[in-house]
Amino acid sequence: MRRGWLVALAVVVAVNLGVWVGAWRNRAGEAEATVALDEREIVLLGGADGAAPSNRQGAAPSAVQRRSASDGSLIRLRWHIQRETWPGGDAPSFLPPFIDLPKLEALGFDCSVRPGDPAADAFYRATLPRPAVVVVEFAGPAWQRHLALWQERSRADLDRLRASRVLTGEEEADYQRAIETAPERLSRLVPIDVGTDPDALRAHYPDRTRHVLLRAVVRLSRDPGGAGTPPSLVGRIAEWLPGELTVPRQARAAVAGLPPTRLGALAGRGAPRFPDRYSATRLDHAPRYQVRIKVGHLLQPWVEAISPAP
Repeated sequence: MRRGWLVALAVVVAVNLGVWVGAWRNRAGEAEATVALDEREIVLLGGADGAAPSNRQGAAPSAVQRRSASDGSLIRLRWHIQRETWPGGDAPSFLPPFIDLPKLEALGFDCSVRPGDPAADAFYRATLPRPAVVVVEFAGPAWQRHLALWQERSRADLDRLRASRVLTGEEEADYQRAIETAPERLSRLVPIDVGTDPDALRAHYPDRTRHVLLRAVVRLSRDPGGAGTPPSLVGRIAEWLPGELTVPRQARAAVAGLPPTRLGALAGRGAPRFPDRYSATRLDHAPRYQVRIKVGHLLQPWVEAISPAP
């Protein structure tokens, strides 16, 4: 009995030591990247008071959110990075897919079956996701380009709705306000490239305050096409590794007691009156805090400091 207890204790010590050594290696020396974000890019999941994350529609929290909220000793933040469109979506995308066929093959996916082949759907449905390193651009040309496109499409929608007289005065004002405040509410993190070699990606994107390298899981999807568009293969980010960051004790003062971040939910089918239908989920309120995040040599990010938003 005593021997078994000693073995279990040794395993626990070894695991903790391994975690500590990994963290030390990740943070040793100068950080791989340092970026200053705010609540648009990294949202508050649950405070130390155990408040559950919320959104505008009051949807039930996910299992991850419930876990975050139930642990009263921790405050967790989650990445809010712009997402690519999903194949088969029924609305134009705020951010089109950026992982094309050559990039999928470079990641190691077997793309030998033509997407238009009758066997393609079953073949690619069985394809397993793969790990990757993703280049995420902060407040750069990609974000500005997509923001301008989103606002242009939304204004055109508003003009059509005005002409058809289907909006009330309050709905029209809400729509206009959503378009005008988009720069202050939309996440400025946009994935722009992907690969397997962090050194090669960093050589191509040398700005360590504008381009952040993050580990992720990429899933291959077959887009069936339609309306004159042929079937194609695209990749999308299935998961960020890690997807959540824990706020260290010395940085909690700026967010302790704050309610969780509220995000405007995407409109569903049959509700095309709002610009959210272009997959541009945004804050439901002004940013309340700023976060300085560092990424280590193992591409593991951590929260260095948090301060109230100006």
